[in-house]
Amino acid sequence: MFGLLTNLLRGGNRAIEAHASGKADARSPADQVAAPVHVLRNEGLVRLVDGYLTFAAPDGREDQIRLDEVSQLSLFGNAGVTSPCLRELMRRGIPVVWRSPNGYYLGQTIDLAGQSTAVRRAQYRAAEDSARVLSIACALVKAKLVNARGLLRRSAANASDTLYLMRKLAKAAGKASSLPQLLGIEGAGAAAFYAALPEMIAAGRRGDFPWDGRRRRPPTDAMNALFSYLYAVVAGECAAAALAAGLDPLVGFLHSERPGRPALALDLLEPFRPVIADAVALAVVNRGEIRREHFETSDESVLLNNRGRHVALNGLERRFADTVPARTARETPMSWREAIAAQARFLAKTLRTSEQFVCFERG
Repeated sequence: MFGLLTNLLRGGNRAIEAHASGKADARSPADQVAAPVHVLRNEGLVRLVDGYLTFAAPDGREDQIRLDEVSQLSLFGNAGVTSPCLRELMRRGIPVVWRSPNGYYLGQTIDLAGQSTAVRRAQYRAAEDSARVLSIACALVKAKLVNARGLLRRSAANASDTLYLMRKLAKAAGKASSLPQLLGIEGAGAAAFYAALPEMIAAGRRGDFPWDGRRRRPPTDAMNALFSYLYAVVAGECAAAALAAGLDPLVGFLHSERPGRPALALDLLEPFRPVIADAVALAVVNRGEIRREHFETSDESVLLNNRGRHVALNGLERRFADTVPARTARETPMSWREAIAAQARFLAKTLRTSEQFVCFERG
């Protein structure tokens, strides 16, 4: 069987794929590192059995992972969870994130004990203040362009003109005088970055991953399908971080509000899109971890199949567990997942205190 439960642990970056023949892991408690669990099967039920998170598929197969090793349960498609298991996860403060089969964030179940309304009240006030909205949006777009330029600088050999352009656009984003102007700058930066994408794909891999620009609804080639899946999953992580910080993931500053759209999660995604999702996409493609057989074509769209989603998630969890390069010796080391959480907490703090929002940059 292929990974009913996928749990990537930071200790050694080892993927656990438990089978019905035995327990998930025999390591001592001292060696355990809590990490997210992804249920990729589109059907089946997660339950709690003797301290193990157990996933039973309709065909009778089971996977088990020790509950002490779980920091988040992410359910894709129609996979479900029993009420006793859900209550225990909530009691332990472990969020359950609900996603579509293709990774899009639908919502999550969390314990609201200890949550305060002060942050959300401040968030709603700020969302009605046009000057505050623009200030936060400018910081987000500037950081996105700085980080995209950094990835391009590290990954492309012949992109000096694009690097120069993106530096100018990042500076302009920080000084934009209106949201329409800012969105125009962001669009120009995205166009420049995606135009240079072939330079970042290894020569031997370009035949399997041709690129003719960003196509989202629906993705029309393998590279676009990979980007869309990774963006969706990272947006879900941003939504979880927003909720943990006391924020409302539906009320954003850069992205407009629509029913069911996690606008703030999409805001928080922007600075991390290049350094997490784009970096992972390029890594799994250039290393040959993800291949043409990991995709399926339906009508005019191309999507990852189950094995492809597993490969993409493993690459993403490795990235989440990596340590963020420190800018100074005094900076506290953190993982990329912790960086998302720290950004959400800092946004919550600035909304409460009215101090200027400074966004994550690693150019």
